[in-house]
Amino acid sequence: MQIADREDGIATNGCSKTGAAAGLAKDLEAEIRELRRRAEQLEQENDILRRATAYFARDDRGSQFRSHTYQRELRSAWLRSSMGRVGTCADNAAMESFLALLQNNVLNHRRWSTRAELRLAIMSWNETIYHRRRRQQSLGRLTPVEFETLLDTAHAA
Repeated sequence: MQIADREDGIATNGCSKTGAAAGLAKDLEAEIRELRRRAEQLEQENDILRRATAYFARDDRGSQFRSHTYQRELRSAWLRSSMGRVGTCADNAAMESFLALLQNNVLNHRRWSTRAELRLAIMSWNETIYHRRRRQQSLGRLTPVEFETLLDTAHAA
């Protein structure tokens, strides 16, 4: 029987593929191994990025917040759970104070037709009222507006 070389490099003997087909199979296996290695590398890089850019969801220690389903949902949304220790009420105090102000000043005033409108209302209140009027420890217990006024007068003198 005569063996003929085809254009694609696979030698045939009229009935079956030989030699070059085995080499092609090895090349494909090597390429698959490389693709799997690269996929694992990308998954590791994605995990690193996810940990670095994660937002926190502040939860209490209730069983619903510790469940595998809830934790899986947080991870899929790039959120990390943050729970305080048992018996320490101070770790929640600042967040609860902020949420109470948000509830009284924004959420209780009206209903929004879209999440985008609500998000805009929260961000506007946060940036124009809350942050400008809140006394901050890092500014010597001054509001940002008071601090900037003092800074401007000091530079002008």
